[in-house]
Amino acid sequence: MAEQYQEDHQRGLQTDGVWGQHAPTFKAGKLTLTFHSADVANILTQASLWEAADSELDTARDERDGLDKSLQTLCVHGPDAIEGDLEEDDEILNDLPAIRGIRMTNPEKTLERARKLVPAWEKVNARHAAATPVEPPLTAAGKTVADLEALMADLVTALQTVENRLSDMRKAKGALDRAALKVHKANTRWYVAWQGKFPEGTPEREALSQIDTSTSPSPTAVPIDTVTAQAGGQFAVAYESGGGAHASALLLQWMVVGVDTDFGHATALNQAGQTVATGASTGATVKFRSKAMNSAGSTYSTIKTVTAL
Repeated sequence: MAEQYQEDHQRGLQTDGVWGQHAPTFKAGKLTLTFHSADVANILTQASLWEAADSELDTARDERDGLDKSLQTLCVHGPDAIEGDLEEDDEILNDLPAIRGIRMTNPEKTLERARKLVPAWEKVNARHAAATPVEPPLTAAGKTVADLEALMADLVTALQTVENRLSDMRKAKGALDRAALKVHKANTRWYVAWQGKFPEGTPEREALSQIDTSTSPSPTAVPIDTVTAQAGGQFAVAYESGGGAHASALLLQWMVVGVDTDFGHATALNQAGQTVATGASTGATVKFRSKAMNSAGSTYSTIKTVTAL
């Protein structure tokens, strides 16, 4: 099914068709055909800007995820390289349990582990520099501690870029929603004014039949049956059957209590069941709900609350 802005645009085109064919000088209050046509065209302009902003957000997220994965790899190999370089009773080995104990369930946790790894790595390098003869700096998977720090800096930048692109996308979506709502209100106002102007039986009144005024019934929620916590901040979600009637799109939404202020995370809902990675830390409280949408609005399921493993 079409999204709401697409339906508003289509009805705007229908309105302009009837208006321009039968009485182009007609006004609904101060609203003219010229102004309305411009507003209808603006919907697609704003939709293009929103789609571009959404694409840039996806690109930023991909870049962030790639850097996070690279840093995670180095944060695994780094402690191994340190351990392999030292004698079994070396005091630097005491730093490794705290480093390895940080589970890299999200980029912030990866950075936390990397920050703890840097000083341990630098201690080993200092040993190498003081040795006779001098030994080269320690490497892990072919990388140096400088490479580690560069990845950390790049990931911090990428995290900020994602937030910037998210803000841009939301701003563009807001502009699209406002443009579509303006046309929706104008369509409705014009329709009522046109009916008041032209009596039944006239060509102008009969032309209203080509305008789609049907409305979709509200969608039904998709009830969540169970949410089962798994290792690494993942959750298996199962749904009750029979939900989601009349929906044009279904989402599974979640929020981490104490971290998120609202249900800002979402993925396409699979009614057969699905597993999602939330990035929640062990012991964190995570809330889930489903969202069913169509042009008539949105319907949410009852919230399920689960503790992350």
